[in-house]
Amino acid sequence: MARLGTFGEYRRLFEENGFAVEQEEDVSQAVKRTWPVCAGRFAGRLVRQPRYLRFLFNRHRRNRIFALTIFRLWLAFETGALRYGIITGIKQPGQPASI
Repeated sequence: MARLGTFGEYRRLFEENGFAVEQEEDVSQAVKRTWPVCAGRFAGRLVRQPRYLRFLFNRHRRNRIFALTIFRLWLAFETGALRYGIITGIKQPGQPASI
């Protein structure tokens, strides 16, 4: 499984590949509002639609772990363990494209 990098690691990748980092924006506060909404909607579906529960308890369904992942992502954003950012870069003149 690929791991997520830090702002610093992504900044370095930009610079190593001929980009000047113009702006970094941490949008974690806006993104983290998504996860309680997703969790609430999912919980509501579990109550109202039995097929959701059947899916979760069917051991042959590969993607059922995502139900737990919703809550893990919510916790990660709440605790600051996960951040969501946007990095904007500009290609430096004369630099070969290698990304």
